[in-house]
Amino acid sequence: MIQPVPKTDADHLSNGLETRRLDPESVRASISSGIREARLRHKLLGQPVVEWRDGQVVLVSAEEIEIVEPSHASKTSDESRTP
Repeated sequence: MIQPVPKTDADHLSNGLETRRLDPESVRASISSGIREARLRHKLLGQPVVEWRDGQVVLVSAEEIEIVEPSHASKTSDESRTP
């Protein structure tokens, strides 16, 4: 039988989310960090990734995966990967 999840203080906020998590810059940083971690994991495991490049979906081999350091990650580099 499935047991209900106990309520927490966060449940009293809008949709159970804390306001600080909705900051656009924090969201962008979290997404960028997740993408970097996934790319690094694929590179270390020798697995390819799929990217959007020049208006096309391409398979990038593990050897070709570039890992951008967090201090160099910017809005410009994120925009170059989106359609």
